Amino acid sequence: MQSDIRNTEMFRKVESFFASACSIGSDKPFDLLDLSLSPDGKTIVASGLFMDRLEHIPYQHLVMIDTHTGEWKRITEGLHRDRLPKWDPSGRYIAFLSDRTSPHIYELAIMEIASGSLRTYDMPGHWVENFHWSADGGRILVLAAGRGAELAGAQGAVSSPREAAEAPSWCPICDDGKSASHWRTAWILDLISDTCERVSPDKVNIWEACWCGDDRIAAIASDDPSEEAWYSANIRLIDLEHNHATTLYQPQDQAGWISAPPSGDRIAFVEAACSDRLLVAGTVMVGDSDGFGPIDTKAADTTFTAWQGEETLICAGVRGFETVLASYDVVTANCHELWCSDTLTFGGPLYPDAAVGRVTSTVAVMAESHLSRPTLTLISGNGSTTTIDIVATATTTEAHSGAKLEHLEWKSSDGTVIQGWLLLPPGEGPFPLIMDLHGGPVWRSRPRFSGRGGYAGTLLREGYAVLQPNPRGSSGHGQDFAKQVLGDAGGIDARDLIAALDHLIDAGIAQPEKIGVIGGSYGGFMAAWLPTLDRRFAAAVAIAPVADWTSLRLTSHVPSSITAMLGEKDYLARSPISGTRNVTTPMLIICGELDRSTPPGQGVELHNALQAAGVQSMLLTYPGEGHGVRQFPAVIDFIARIAGWFQQQMPAER
Repeated sequence: MQSDIRNTEMFRKVESFFASACSIGSDKPFDLLDLSLSPDGKTIVASGLFMDRLEHIPYQHLVMIDTHTGEWKRITEGLHRDRLPKWDPSGRYIAFLSDRTSPHIYELAIMEIASGSLRTYDMPGHWVENFHWSADGGRILVLAAGRGAELAGAQGAVSSPREAAEAPSWCPICDDGKSASHWRTAWILDLISDTCERVSPDKVNIWEACWCGDDRIAAIASDDPSEEAWYSANIRLIDLEHNHATTLYQPQDQAGWISAPPSGDRIAFVEAACSDRLLVAGTVMVGDSDGFGPIDTKAADTTFTAWQGEETLICAGVRGFETVLASYDVVTANCHELWCSDTLTFGGPLYPDAAVGRVTSTVAVMAESHLSRPTLTLISGNGSTTTIDIVATATTTEAHSGAKLEHLEWKSSDGTVIQGWLLLPPGEGPFPLIMDLHGGPVWRSRPRFSGRGGYAGTLLREGYAVLQPNPRGSSGHGQDFAKQVLGDAGGIDARDLIAALDHLIDAGIAQPEKIGVIGGSYGGFMAAWLPTLDRRFAAAVAIAPVADWTSLRLTSHVPSSITAMLGEKDYLARSPISGTRNVTTPMLIICGELDRSTPPGQGVELHNALQAAGVQSMLLTYPGEGHGVRQFPAVIDFIARIAGWFQQQMPAER
């Protein structure tokens, strides 16, 4: 395989598709993120994705949309990223994050809607991760990360951007894990006095926080700033007057999505067994200083919480094939489903989330499916919906003409029913099949639009059937189902996946001699592990893989997650390098140079072990990338090589 494949047919084909998927040259955004509803519900502001050429990562500009007419306009410009806009309670201002001063270093910016005037607030030594307006709009709670703070696997698992050092380039990077640059802290920006003051106590790391009344904030916090410490973080209440934190609740597992109503009389958060920060899907807990208890969300694993007024909690989540939006009345303990679909989903790339109005009962989401592009959807309190179509990705929908989506269920070796999404190309089967495995393991595959340009859509267009399974460990089936993978990674979950192959071959859907597997992170482990158990795989692609659990435990920035995955199991016995003598499957291994979650050394170990066993193996290490490949044109190269590998090893007939 060549180092430079830009002149190949596959590279040009993928490049052409991305030019369409990213609407190069169009004034319309090709996707919308970070929706925010105005207080009166009449206007939405969002972060629109734009590209003028296939380089770097997309620019993000604020887009304002009239919810009645569907008319929209871009309200920021430039070669930078403006993201996470939020309205102030009066509807006069929008605050957002922008890296217009320094690439990838986000600072807080505030725009006055009427005049368009803009003011930015620099926080030397920090970058802003999130913020929240106070109920009266006079203050903003700012959550800032030091320039050396670690990023979660879902963010790329690299150290966050640092300030340029004055020391010579040959000086070593010193890291004791405890310096001020590693901490996440909470600040209050007072817009009246124009002052910004840190309010979180020393040696308290703030992962998430929200206003809890006028003089307190509720936070998910730890006493250590490392990514590892998030797994044991707890719920704390910080008294702003005395700069003092009180621990209210210690989760048995992990916590995320903390929120509170304007009065601060209650706090809500999601508690769940998690393999990664930001991938939190589980049980909603509601309470106060007297204690917390779970609420009934009709068996949905909740992935988002936000309050409408004092008594209504809006929750988004997943349940089986379904994506669910519900409102919960904390007084009557009644849960009412506002929206539910087993073919559509909504939210960002991680889990379902939504834009919730402060006063109006309207909720806004970007709804999509595997084969239908994202559409802005407004959901009212009675469940009625209105759609607004402004995303410019029509041609990518046409590229999947004739493709089909099916819900697939099969029985595992112990009789447990497992679910997955099956994408079928046009024509009659059996098809060459590629099993596409999600990361996590406590995550899930959802029906997100395959026309964005990712490898699943590319493989579908090339004539492959694609199975996206949700084996044990996946969210959407309750905590007991998710926890079955913990302590047994590569055990019952692997048997769930092998049973899927048996089912698809017996059903005449999959060609038995053309079975492939691909996955990233935990999915990368499984893509490397399954060929040690089953020789049916004609090709494998392992992205950010695990090769050796022992060495990973000592080099990853999240060792607790690795310990949780294997428990008391023999680390070597569950490591792909221990089974390479059984492997006949050609394997493409892909790593990011800066990955701290599954460091690139894991790929080197796997590649060398396969080569020593006489197995065809190719190792790709992308410079400047972390946990996954995210920058253009490397993304094009990444997908072209994946499609080319499967075409070489198990060609699809078109």
